[in-house]
Amino acid sequence: MLVDLEKLQNDVNEIKEMLQRFTGRSDSQPPVVAISDEVLDYGQAAELLGIGVQTLYGKVSRREIPFSKVRRRTYFSKLDLMAWVRSQRTPTVVEQTAQYEQTRVSHRARQSRQQPVKQGRRL
Repeated sequence: MLVDLEKLQNDVNEIKEMLQRFTGRSDSQPPVVAISDEVLDYGQAAELLGIGVQTLYGKVSRREIPFSKVRRRTYFSKLDLMAWVRSQRTPTVVEQTAQYEQTRVSHRARQSRQQPVKQGRRL
C-alpha cells in the first residue's frame, strides 16, 4: 500500500485547521492550563512541592514560602505555591549571558556619562 505524501500532508493540514477552528487558537499559542486555587494543609502542600513535611515546616518558620495562618492553623494557597515555584527558577546560560551583557553595557554607558575624558599630553 503506497501512501501519497502530498495527500497525507494535505490531510494533516486540514485536521490542524479544523482543530484551530474548534479550539479558537493557533499552533503558536501555548495551551491554556487552568489551575484552580485550592487551600492546602501541610501534607498536601509538601506533596505538591515534592518535599518532606519537616522541610516545609522549616521553610514556614524561616518565612521562605507563602502561607496563611487562621487562628493557629497554617494553610497554603495552591496558586501562591505554584507562583513561588516559578519564582525560584534558575535562568539558562543564554539568559544569564544576556543579562550580563545588558548589565555590562549599561555600566559602561553610566561610566562614560559620569567621567569626562581627560585631555593630556602624550609623551
